[in-house]
Amino acid sequence: MKFVWQDYNHGKHKSIDGWHSPDIDKFAMFNEPLSAQAEWYQKNKLGKDIDFIKVVLLSEKIVAFLILNKSDGEVGINPIVVNPRFVDEGHGKKIMQDLITNYSTILNCKVDKFTANISLSNTVSIRFFESLGFKFEKLNEDKNFASYTFDS
Repeated sequence: MKFVWQDYNHGKHKSIDGWHSPDIDKFAMFNEPLSAQAEWYQKNKLGKDIDFIKVVLLSEKIVAFLILNKSDGEVGINPIVVNPRFVDEGHGKKIMQDLITNYSTILNCKVDKFTANISLSNTVSIRFFESLGFKFEKLNEDKNFASYTFDS
């Protein structure tokens, strides 16, 4: 299985705005289209170094959308969204394994650590990241989110 990573382009990848499920809307999109999330990140850079907005294709079909924030060698994953048509097929895990293994090619930079800040009520994502080897690091100040990290 060979994934193709591309920089997000609204004109080319606008089909992602049709991705909806209760979990995507609640935890990743906050009831906005993914393109609105991408536009916000493009205007309000969170990573001190760079923000990456990526789509991942398999057999020319978009299977995932990711926003990655890089600061000082650390990459925050915020969010990873798998196309609802491909949920429960293992693509999310394989995509994250590909990112962790091939980050220097995919992102063209050095990464010391990956981080995911996850709502405590999003137990599916917590189990997902733990299954990839991410470790609980701390609760955020508001005590509603936990930070999970993976040293690369």
